[in-house]
Amino acid sequence: MDDLHRPQFAHLIDIDGQNQTIHIPYEHDDFFSQIKQFTELYLTGKSQSPIMPLTDSLACAQILDQIKAKI
Repeated sequence: MDDLHRPQFAHLIDIDGQNQTIHIPYEHDDFFSQIKQFTELYLTGKSQSPIMPLTDSLACAQILDQIKAKI
């Protein structure tokens, strides 16, 4: 994976040992897709993203807290 802090592709190996490369370049910059998603949610009156639901955000925060506690 290049640029760990902002990857645009990843190499994956599935359970059967098959290699796969996922490449998703940024449309503009790091935050463009997040701003676009928020705008779409706001305009449609939705309070939660199907791409990154609140439960996933909380799980990420908990993982970061665990990492922080070990530093």
